[in-house]
Amino acid sequence: MSKKPDGALRSLLAAVLKIGLIGFGGGSALIPVIHKNLVEDKKLVTSEEYEEDVMIASVTPGALPVEISGCIGKRIAGWKGMLLGAAGMALPGVFLTVLLLSFISYVDEEVLRQIQYFAVGITAFIACLLTDYVKGTVKKTHIKEQKWQNLLIILLVFVLTCGKNVFRIFGIAGKPLVSLSNIQIFGVAFLVLIIVHLVQWFGKLLRKSGAESEEKGCRGSFFSEENLGQMKRELTALIVVLIVTGTFAFLVTNQSLAYLWNGFLSSVMSFGGGDAYLTVAEGLFVETTLISEDAYYGQLVPLVNVLPGSILCKTLSGIGFYLGFRQAGSLWAGYVVALAGFACSIFGSCGVVSIAGCFYKSFEDLAVFRSIRRWIRPIVAGLMLNVILSLVYQNCKMGMLPVILMVGIYVLDTFLYQYKKVGNGKIALLSIALSVVICNIAMMF
Repeated sequence: MSKKPDGALRSLLAAVLKIGLIGFGGGSALIPVIHKNLVEDKKLVTSEEYEEDVMIASVTPGALPVEISGCIGKRIAGWKGMLLGAAGMALPGVFLTVLLLSFISYVDEEVLRQIQYFAVGITAFIACLLTDYVKGTVKKTHIKEQKWQNLLIILLVFVLTCGKNVFRIFGIAGKPLVSLSNIQIFGVAFLVLIIVHLVQWFGKLLRKSGAESEEKGCRGSFFSEENLGQMKRELTALIVVLIVTGTFAFLVTNQSLAYLWNGFLSSVMSFGGGDAYLTVAEGLFVETTLISEDAYYGQLVPLVNVLPGSILCKTLSGIGFYLGFRQAGSLWAGYVVALAGFACSIFGSCGVVSIAGCFYKSFEDLAVFRSIRRWIRPIVAGLMLNVILSLVYQNCKMGMLPVILMVGIYVLDTFLYQYKKVGNGKIALLSIALSVVICNIAMMF
């Protein structure tokens, strides 16, 4: 465990609030952004600790950046850090969503268009950080053979995942032959590594030379008291927050219990990113009439797609706002139920990660988990290349100008970041300013 600097919890909260505010491009796009801010700049956790957290969060359902920041938070300050880290990451997007829903009649297409222009610059900046993450993964080791191994894994993962985005960017009809999701990639990686270690284990048995070493690798209790105690404290804190906010929500509407239960179910069923979650949420909230189809697709979905932050957290909080406002006819009633939905999204995401983390800690000394730690960063780097394609496609939906502008700002950002060593904040602000100004000027002609 790395030594945490003084004021680490305050530094964590400030950083995740900032990252949450620029969190465009989906959860995976924020992996290198979080790494840059919390690992490289603030040194709140080590790269090895961060990669463990990414691995655990990537194979569990829920809001990925919220889970990662929650994992980092609990390394720093236990359950308090987990709550602050997760809530801080989700809060900016949820706040903007509920705020705009409060005044939806005053929010016209021009406001949403400006948010999209804002996103063009941010996605270019994020793509710059993604590229640096991939480059750093290849250069991480000084051993030439491992560099080539890392590069091979990155390219293989990219080929296995990029099909869908390539087809969408070039407008190709039909489905690609291979286009695996993030969770499928990790599942394949786990399966391959398990098979490799089983083959090695059987080989040692045949040679009658490996039994003792395997026994050492599996030594230890099933779940240690320390790991179980930490998990219980985390789950207790999450449950208390959910009960408190849920009680206030129940005072507003007796539908709160069904809403929070469906919210929890939607969180633990949330594999495959934001688009997949919107489909799950439709079945659990629209078809059960907790929110009307017109409000869901006509108002909420457009907002959550253009605003930063986790789609899961924004959607669940937004549905809560509609439910409270419809029941009591008051904005404050909407805010109360939205807060309960926000707590539910944190509970659903961090609760599952807490359980998975306890399981991982109990078996991390196994050879297969040591191998996973070795390959986790190249796998994630390959996924990052596909995320860049996803960012390009998001801008393609607005036309060719945003795509060309994104590429141009990306080149400028990379130059400033790699060669001029300009700070992240300045580059992000410059990217936003260029995209907003140039897009607005172009609209005048």
